[in-house]
Amino acid sequence: MIGNDAKLGKYAFGMDKDTAFKVSREDVNGTRYFYYTFSTALKNVSIGNNVEIGEQAFIGCTSLTSVTIPSGVKTMGYWAFKGCTGLVSLVIREGVTSIGERSFSDCTALRTVTIPVSMKRIENEAFIYCSVLETVYYAGTADQWRTIFVGSFNYKLTGANIVYNHR
Repeated sequence: MIGNDAKLGKYAFGMDKDTAFKVSREDVNGTRYFYYTFSTALKNVSIGNNVEIGEQAFIGCTSLTSVTIPSGVKTMGYWAFKGCTGLVSLVIREGVTSIGERSFSDCTALRTVTIPVSMKRIENEAFIYCSVLETVYYAGTADQWRTIFVGSFNYKLTGANIVYNHR
């Protein structure tokens, strides 16, 4: 469990092929940062509230199969989950407002994504190379979906079967 009021920094959960070695520290303001080496051993993660998912936090965590981003997370940074090739399902809870550039790029097993009404921005290439993405569950209407800024090269996301008013 990644507790409340934490920031996941660069390479927080990436790089080591065999282990999920955790190091944590606090900055001068008492904010807790969590770092993991690149890990193919990390199979699941529980994320607390008010957590900032920074760039490359989970890059290359190939054993992750599903991720739920809770409402306390407002944004996901650049390449946050890039290359999580085992990721099949992604649920983003109400309250999250943006997905960073290439956040889920190269998640080649990703089949379903659940997106809340609170989503405002999906940056360029956020879902590029998600070759089997089939279904997007969106909590709002088709009109609300069209108000979300969706950056370039998110064709698999926008071309998926979109199920509106999903609760």
